[in-house]
Amino acid sequence: MSQNKRPDKKVYSLTEKGQRALTDQLRKAPGPDKNRSEFLAALLFAEAVSPDRVSDLVNERIEDHDTRIRSLEALLADDMSPASRFVLEYGVAMQKAALTYLRDHQDDLLAQVTNPGEAAE
Repeated sequence: MSQNKRPDKKVYSLTEKGQRALTDQLRKAPGPDKNRSEFLAALLFAEAVSPDRVSDLVNERIEDHDTRIRSLEALLADDMSPASRFVLEYGVAMQKAALTYLRDHQDDLLAQVTNPGEAAE
């Protein structure tokens, strides 16, 4: 593909063999989602840092989810395929769920790390 002021771009497409392999793979049930969060790993040790640091971590994550939601919603378009729309809206829903959880439980977490003895009572 020709481009101005740049080298020609290569356009790739699936071979018949590649198309068969893709189709075969898509027929299989996907495995479970894998969730790995450095944020949650850090919060496991919230008692080891100051409550201010825990608050900062949670507030930063809230801002991150807000940003991700806006970015994903900006990608929504009327001409999207139904599957693309489903996947994108699923991503938005996941981000909103995490955001809601953080907002709903932030104060409880901070109270527990500020006064750990009271949380156990």
